[in-house]
Amino acid sequence: PAPVVCVPPPLDCAMDMWSPWSSCPVTCGGGNVFRTRGITPSANKGKACASGQLKETMPCNQQPCQDSFCIDCLWGYWSDWGHCTKCGGQRYRTRSIERLPNHCGLRCEARPAKEISNCSSDCEKLHYCGWKDWSAWSGCSADCGSATRMRQRGLFHSMGQ
Repeated sequence: PAPVVCVPPPLDCAMDMWSPWSSCPVTCGGGNVFRTRGITPSANKGKACASGQLKETMPCNQQPCQDSFCIDCLWGYWSDWGHCTKCGGQRYRTRSIERLPNHCGLRCEARPAKEISNCSSDCEKLHYCGWKDWSAWSGCSADCGSATRMRQRGLFHSMGQ
């Protein structure tokens, strides 16, 4: 008798339920709340998802603050420089806005959030020089019927320009 082949049914893509709304990060002066949802991808030739939003935002606590002081925008510190791209070229670092201003604070100045710099690094290529010896044969993959044994070998290599 032929072996039974189990084929799972098609699974259509589906948008997951929305998460609860996040809490508002401010008590006044305006902020945003958000909610997200994921996708359960299609499988076995199921229908693809229609386009749809995965994140929604909504304003919250828009009433003016009664603060007697103003809070200015604050840019964060630069991150450390990243590694140089392979064989030299470029590296980068980033920063982001740490604090948004309140209703009377100074707005954020348009500044770069990413810097790119030239750099150099060693560029060595692998040179393959020959085959290594074969490994020993593996054990048999089954006690009876069709089975497989395996062995393998690799390449010798050296670094060079």
